Amino acid sequence: MSINLDGWIGRELVEDDFVSLDRARLLATTLGREPTELADGESLPAGWHLIYFNSAVASSELSADGHAHRGSFLPPVPLPHRMWAGGVFRFLGPLKIGARVRRISTIESITEKQGRSGQLVFVTVRQLISQDDTTVIDEDKVLVFRDANRSSGVDVQPSLRLPTEPAWGTPFVADEVTLFRFSALTFNSHRIHYDHPYVTRVEGYPGLIVHGPLLALLVADSGVRRLGYRSPPTGLTFRYRAVQPLFCNESISICGDAQQTPMRLWATHEDRGVATEATLEFEST
Repeated sequence: MSINLDGWIGRELVEDDFVSLDRARLLATTLGREPTELADGESLPAGWHLIYFNSAVASSELSADGHAHRGSFLPPVPLPHRMWAGGVFRFLGPLKIGARVRRISTIESITEKQGRSGQLVFVTVRQLISQDDTTVIDEDKVLVFRDANRSSGVDVQPSLRLPTEPAWGTPFVADEVTLFRFSALTFNSHRIHYDHPYVTRVEGYPGLIVHGPLLALLVADSGVRRLGYRSPPTGLTFRYRAVQPLFCNESISICGDAQQTPMRLWATHEDRGVATEATLEFEST
């Protein structure tokens, strides 16, 4: 089945929000961090912008998987399942807690591919976040849509092993409470994160799935802190790609191969290897 959605390329969505200190502190609590370390006027940690700009979609407007019906901003891809595939954060300036911010999202590309599990469609959305009329984050977000043909279980691939010995690592476990809290913080009703019968019987996974944005911000923030910063410095770029899903209550490690840029980073499972791979480096503008 060939899909032509080129008419959706260039579509824009403008959203306004407030970088709430309360919400940032709730995320800190969710991650086991000290919430009082955050204060109004300080720069938001790397990747934490992902908990803002949450669309208030009525329950009557949700699809069977818990996502909003497609065809308003995101294109009406005729494939039932959607996942977070990767992206880029370009930090162009500090995003201040307590600031009023605007995000302009644009459909950049729609690409059809054939994967091992069947047909795939990748949608890239460019998102510019501005504060005081100045762009502070330039982000690319890649979503993947797939068909319903999927066997249960997760393939173990030797190629997913770490390509090099990490220089540092931080353990992390996302349990049911963590997934619930992150879904609540982001107003994310995607059922793969909280509905065990749905994710196992309908989508064919062995358990609840850890949010792609949660893994992205964990990896980005861990790398930035290893560089010696509490928030991302101007000019730093974080690129990441989801390799395989991680599941609720699995022991994972956020690790990197250096403590300076360029840095390679991973979120890894002790048995199945790399789940998310990323890089941190300073790029000239």
